[in-house]
Amino acid sequence: MRADVDGAARIARIAAEFAWTWTEADVPRFAMVADMGFIHEDAIGGVILRPDLAFDSLCFVSDDARLLDRCGGAGESIVDFEVVVASSASGEDDSPPLPATLHREFSTRLTTELGARSTPVPGERAEADYWRREKVVISLLYRETAVYLEITNPRYQRFNEETARAGGGAPISLG
Repeated sequence: MRADVDGAARIARIAAEFAWTWTEADVPRFAMVADMGFIHEDAIGGVILRPDLAFDSLCFVSDDARLLDRCGGAGESIVDFEVVVASSASGEDDSPPLPATLHREFSTRLTTELGARSTPVPGERAEADYWRREKVVISLLYRETAVYLEITNPRYQRFNEETARAGGGAPISLG
């Protein structure tokens, strides 16, 4: 197993204090203050960063200006940053599940760093913990073989919750 609870807390704290505009200019600014190296930009505008964690990890940056424009975010383009903060040792499909105690460890550490978790909102994913701020939603998403720190544009978060409440299924993940 590979995990960095302290690294996740550091990135979450930086994200909570960052002056988000949710434009493309945020990517290099956030990467610099969060100590993430640039790896790759794909043909459709997604960016991959290398976070400074205790193991070799990735941060996926998703953008969708058209969707954000429909959500009232004219001029915004960045949807979210998704950082892998824990994964099974092998990283393969047959990797063993992460220990159940890891969820509690991450949640406790981020609660210490960010304060109490936000009250659940209809449409949120049950397998995640959320910390809402005016300019950012920070969440920990728990999967069987990985834990993701998600740093999300609040307009995009509301869109996902409203879609789920309206019967549109699970939240959209662009990463």
